[in-house]
Amino acid sequence: MNKEIAVQMHNLTETFKEIIEITVGYLYNDKNAEGIQLLSEMFDVILSNSTIKQLFPEDVKELAFRSAEIIELLENNDYVSVSDILEYQVLPIFRNWNNQLSSKETTTNN
Repeated sequence: MNKEIAVQMHNLTETFKEIIEITVGYLYNDKNAEGIQLLSEMFDVILSNSTIKQLFPEDVKELAFRSAEIIELLENNDYVSVSDILEYQVLPIFRNWNNQLSSKETTTNN
């Protein structure tokens, strides 16, 4: 992976982390529609982006599963469980991506 792609992916991953944090805040403050919209757009980007699928195929499968799980929870108005999944299962995936991307950026600099 070239450095430019690694940097762009790192920035995108940071945006995903911010979306999770904002969404959790929305859900805890009864702004559910806003949170659902952000999540929907984020998962659409992740599940349709060929670079993400190529770099993190297993994580994309996990995120597709989590996305379906979140949809079911949202249908049942279980916003606390959605927030928990986002904070404790989805957010760590993005942190891991950043670690891997930082490592690749360092490797390409040498």
